This record gives sequence, structure tokens and C-alpha cells, in this order.
Amino acid sequence: MLTAFGKELRKLRIEHGEVLRDMASRLDVSASFVSSVESGKKKIPANWIEKLAVLYSLSYEQINALTKAAQESVSDIKLNLTEVGLTQRNVALVFARNFSSLSEETADQILRLLEKEPQRSDSIE
Repeated sequence: MLTAFGKELRKLRIEHGEVLRDMASRLDVSASFVSSVESGKKKIPANWIEKLAVLYSLSYEQINALTKAAQESVSDIKLNLTEVGLTQRNVALVFARNFSSLSEETADQILRLLEKEPQRSDSIE
């Protein structure tokens, strides 16, 4: 089954009249690797969106569509906790432990909270 990123990748190939092997050659990987990325069996390489943007002269809208699709296709996330404070570390760990049991409502509240612009605690009121 194709991921959201896989669908965008396939769309890009078709728009350029390429088969899997052609795109793989341009990306300097095997066709089976491209297929595995499309299906979500392999992670999307970190530099692929930038590389695809250059190789295919993508528009801003196409880059955004690929970026959004890549975000939707992520199945796991790694966090580097070595350079964060104890509070941030604890937030990450508690969140990870409770993630699968979050209700949609709670997840939505957390998302809205995190998307807000951070307020400075030293502001003058």
C-alpha cells in the first residue's frame, strides 16, 4: 500500500514520464529502494525532498505537497534528548508512554497548545 509520500512520488514520476528505475537512477538508489520508500517499508531519506526539488525543478507548491505527504507518512520518530533539560525530557517520556491512549480530543488540545506561538515569561505586562 502506498503512503501519502509514495503517492506524491509516483505522481511525480508519471508527470515526468518515468518508471521506477528512471527515478531510482536519478536518485542514485535501486528501484527496489524507491518502491520500499513508496510503500512505507523504508524511511524517507532526509535529503530526498531537497534532492527531488532540484532534480525535477519542483515548484513551491510541489515541494510543500511532498513535505506534507512526508510528514503524514512518518511511522516513527526519534528524539534526541541529550541537549534538553530535565523537564523537557520528562515531558517527552510521559507523552511517549501515554501516546497510544490519548483521545482525539486530548490530542487536538495538545496540538493546538503546541502550535501556539511561545509566550515569553519575561515580558512586561
